[in-house]
Amino acid sequence: MAHRGKGFTLVELVIVISVIGIVFMVAGNIIQTGVKNFALGNQSYKIQSETRAAAQSTLGKIRYSTAVYAIPQSSFRADNLAPGWDYHGVMDVTMPDGSAASEIVQCTWDKTLNGGAGGHNIKIVTEPEMGVTYRIVFTKDTSESVTSGGLNCINENNILDFHIEGYLNGDTSHPYMTVDAGTLALNSLQAVDYGTDLQQATAIAFRSDPRDNAYVAHVAMIMDVSGSMEFYMDSGEYAPLGSRRIDALQSAAVTLINDFGAFDNIDISLIPFSDYARPQPFVNTADGGADLINTIEGLAPLGGTNTGDAIRRAFYLLKDHNAQAVASGTVPMNYMIVLVDGATTLCSIKRHDNIPDEEMAAAYNAGIMPEIVLTPNDYLLDDTVFETLYNLTIDDTEGGTATTCFYFQSPDGFYYLAGVGNDVLLYTSKYVMECGEMFTTQLNPPARVFFIPMSDDVLSTDNTEVLNANITEVKNALSIGDSDVMPVSGIDALNSAFANIYSQIANDLWYLNGPKL
Repeated sequence: MAHRGKGFTLVELVIVISVIGIVFMVAGNIIQTGVKNFALGNQSYKIQSETRAAAQSTLGKIRYSTAVYAIPQSSFRADNLAPGWDYHGVMDVTMPDGSAASEIVQCTWDKTLNGGAGGHNIKIVTEPEMGVTYRIVFTKDTSESVTSGGLNCINENNILDFHIEGYLNGDTSHPYMTVDAGTLALNSLQAVDYGTDLQQATAIAFRSDPRDNAYVAHVAMIMDVSGSMEFYMDSGEYAPLGSRRIDALQSAAVTLINDFGAFDNIDISLIPFSDYARPQPFVNTADGGADLINTIEGLAPLGGTNTGDAIRRAFYLLKDHNAQAVASGTVPMNYMIVLVDGATTLCSIKRHDNIPDEEMAAAYNAGIMPEIVLTPNDYLLDDTVFETLYNLTIDDTEGGTATTCFYFQSPDGFYYLAGVGNDVLLYTSKYVMECGEMFTTQLNPPARVFFIPMSDDVLSTDNTEVLNANITEVKNALSIGDSDVMPVSGIDALNSAFANIYSQIANDLWYLNGPKL
């Protein structure tokens, strides 16, 4: 009987090899998945660890800053970092394969960089990972908000919440990771959220300058309300209500008051002037903004242009306010805004004749015009307040011609406003210079002056030479820098000038405005 030899048939070998292959393939997939999951777990752990470290770093850096601003990512760029400010935030990067990713960075201001000009050291806190993008979300209590430059700025409290979100492969619908940094009570002078519904804040700017003193801005706002303010902005013709120069001034001034109204350390005095100045007491913009706006909206154009008298009154207002309204440890910063729409036509002169007050009053009441001699040797430079106005015609000894003169009574006696038409002659020109010298040499601390020559009359008319001389006269009298002279001949330019003034003052008091966006 024959026996079959031991072994495997070809079919059995094929089956065994196939089974082994399937087992190895399944095992390989399991191992590969395990390795991948392990790598992803390590990556996730690494990302979360770095993210938590970034959150703690941010907390540690900003907790004792003197000013903190949450800003949108569109403003957080390496080429848009403001001097003096440190930053924490997210910057977009492109990976070697062209995919989008992001990194969390810390930008620290170093004034020794670039030959002493200063610059930012940029440190990567969370390294970019393939397919991973970050988003830092800052939120504040929105129950108290103000508007500045068209942005919703929250500055009423110093409580800030923020968390960091991570997204995979561009899917921003749902974060795969969220690190909650918690609620931070800041020890800062100001904490502001510049985020909006369309652009939430995803970076933070802060600085830690020592602020041993609080600063308060005192702003004297000189506004020409002479008769020519009834004209169109671009012509010397009378305009209807709503199209007049005074309407444009009122609109721009109200916007400025509203912008400053969000802050409690700005005091403003309105000084409308025509034949003479009619100053209003200083008012805090946070408490008295409505009163300031009511005064502005009630201005009516009438009379000539006595720029010197407005400068005289602004000097005494600022001087007295600095002495009386500044609390201990508070540093005043003085400003004056001068808006005129034409050449100076009047000046204030103290009486220097020997006519007794009773005789002068009796002569006026009897309709007799007494002979009055005027010289420019006794300009009115003290803090006299005019009360009663009369109108006289007098002889001007300089030219020997009849000159219209306004005759005022004050508690201290009689004074005159010498009118010389539209010519910038001896009286008006020298009076502006005298008042300007007093303002620039005796006011402490010195004021920064913004000058707005307004209307087409100032820029291009038949009297261009005279009017340009007037611009130079005011500029030189008050030592105004070129960048602070802003001639305007249209409504848009006027609004831009006021916006620039707001920005400059807020920039000087940096904690009001924060870094540039």
